[in-house]
Amino acid sequence: MSAIQSIVNTIIALLLFQNNFRHNNLTETKNFGYFLKSTSMKYLFLGLLLPFSSIAQQIAVNEVDRFTKQRIIETSVIPLKSTSTEELALQLRSEGKKIYVVLRGHGRRATTIGTDDKALFLLANDSVLIVHSTGIQSSVIDKNRSVYKYQYSLSPASLEQLARFPLRGIRTYDYNGHNDFDIVDSQADELKNGSLLFYRTLLKEKIILKLIPIELAATLRHIGDSVSISGRVTGVDYAWDGKSKLALLYLGLPHPNQYLTLSIPATTNNFSGISPEEFYINKEISANGIIVLRNNLPQMHIDSKDQLYIKTPVKLDEITNFVGDSVLVYGEVISEVRLKEKEDDLRMLNIGKAYPDQLLTVVIRDASKNNFTEASDFYEGKVVRIRGRVSLYNGKPGITVSKPDQID
Repeated sequence: MSAIQSIVNTIIALLLFQNNFRHNNLTETKNFGYFLKSTSMKYLFLGLLLPFSSIAQQIAVNEVDRFTKQRIIETSVIPLKSTSTEELALQLRSEGKKIYVVLRGHGRRATTIGTDDKALFLLANDSVLIVHSTGIQSSVIDKNRSVYKYQYSLSPASLEQLARFPLRGIRTYDYNGHNDFDIVDSQADELKNGSLLFYRTLLKEKIILKLIPIELAATLRHIGDSVSISGRVTGVDYAWDGKSKLALLYLGLPHPNQYLTLSIPATTNNFSGISPEEFYINKEISANGIIVLRNNLPQMHIDSKDQLYIKTPVKLDEITNFVGDSVLVYGEVISEVRLKEKEDDLRMLNIGKAYPDQLLTVVIRDASKNNFTEASDFYEGKVVRIRGRVSLYNGKPGITVSKPDQID
């Protein structure tokens, strides 16, 4: 039998196995079903079925925990770094409606993390995802070495970002400080593909709901729905949920007649102690998330700034207040610089003032690959409109763009 025939037969076998596996009630299956419940056995079985496929390590596996009765969906472990002294791998999993990212391995990071500790994921678009530990978690000794398996909560919006952009690095925090890990391109691509497959599986299983675009006045008709909604911030208040301070943004009408309240915990907003109304008041914003009832009023909890987009143009001189936010901003290109960074065709536009006093730097990566104009100094002297997420570059605000429609 040819290699192509083997691959085709393998794929058919996998589809038949997956269909049978998903539609059987695992609590009622016989001996073969109990065999499949073993995590090591199911990955071994999938590996045998897909000897020719690189995505065998990324197949999502569904099962029901017999104690919690919650459906568990998870990827296999995706290796990110491996040396003789250190190992780092990642796994994505969901239990019921909750989504987690799990970091595991051994080496210098094998210590204890607390409830307030976090991990930062640096993506190729220069955005940073922040995930938080689910509790106090410690390493254990296995075969004369310290190994760890740390779990962090992951929002649907952050998972979507992992599925869209390659991972460039991870910073983890623990009782001793922090550790940084660089991710090579091949492992980043494998994680991106695995994240996309996992995200699509959660959509199919209705763990993540597709966004429904609705009008602001219709919020009460969409309790429990995952929606996309826009409105003007009419007021801001503060509350305490027993764990952290909350900023409450009222949309549409002033409190107490607001159409929707956005609840932003202190771990999400990046206000650096400055009152958020200075940044959001009277601005039109778009928000994505699930609408719930709180005190008989519709509310949306914001876990990540990926859920927000500021539609009202931001002034250049106030853009430092919006680090981490997705914004729309106008400005004149004072100068344009072209650099070569490894294989990147890198272009940098200094906005508002000349370098090094520029008010904003626009970074265009892979310009030639992404269909940006090849003309030299094309943007110089023009007033442009820029859409993207604000980051800090050497202490200066900047926006990285990867598509021509982000700057015009």
